[in-house]
Order: sequence, then C-alpha cells, then structure tokens
Amino acid sequence: RQNLERSRIRGIEVELEYRPNASWVMSGSYLFNETEVLSAPNQPVLEGNQIAQVPEHRFTLILSYSNPDILNATIEGRYVGEQFEDDLNSITLDDFFVVNLQLSRQIMKGWEAFFGVENLFDKTYEAGKTADGIVTIGAPRLIHGGIRAQF
Repeated sequence: RQNLERSRIRGIEVELEYRPNASWVMSGSYLFNETEVLSAPNQPVLEGNQIAQVPEHRFTLILSYSNPDILNATIEGRYVGEQFEDDLNSITLDDFFVVNLQLSRQIMKGWEAFFGVENLFDKTYEAGKTADGIVTIGAPRLIHGGIRAQF
C-alpha cells in the first residue's frame, strides 16, 4: 500500500438521546461519511474512488435500563453499511447489523457481576475479502462474564 497524496472526507453525525425517566435511556446515532480519493500520482486509477474500508452509512441504537437495586441492562444494535475492501473499489463487503447485550448488577459495595453477549444472534458478516474471493468473517457470538472490583 502507498499513501495517497490527497483525499476528501465529508460527513455528518447525529446523536439523539431520550430519557423518559431516571431508569430508562434510549439513544441513537447516525454517521454519513462520504470519502473520495482526489489525488494519487503514483496510482491515478484510484482518483475518484471511495477510500477502502470506510462505509458511507453507520448507525447505532441503544436501549438501557439502570436500577442498581435490581439490574443494569443495555441492548445495542449496530449497522455498518456496504463498503469497498480494496482501493480499486472492485471488491465489496456487504452491509450488516449485529446486536449486543450487556447485563450487570452490584453484588456488594465496589463489586459488580457482569454478563455480556456480543453478536447476540450469531450473525455471519464479512470483515474482509481477497481478490480470490476468500472471505474473512467477523466475530461470531461471544459470551463473556465476570466480576469487577473497584478500589
């Protein structure tokens, strides 16, 4: 890979949050990210292309419940739009949507038990692809948990 001489990245990000009461929070964010290679003297064929591995659209939706006496819970949905894997914009990575879940509860002062599931529905999605068609898939369902201590 070689550095580009000049590129342009324009976009807008919007975040919204709604708190109907002290326990519930709903939030969402959207990122529109337009990229373009403006100058690449060593590889002029790249000029006008999108920058590789940068999707134009991303959004996240989050719903959180927090009650220290009962449970803290967060569910997050994350969308990543279609993007190009390569500088020539000839290999496309499909868009995907994954859901993550996080639960926690204080078990005593300074101690918290937590449990999480990333990619809750075990969605198979493309994280990379070669010109030969070999696909690297993103992380499968990951279940984790433990105890946190604060001193």
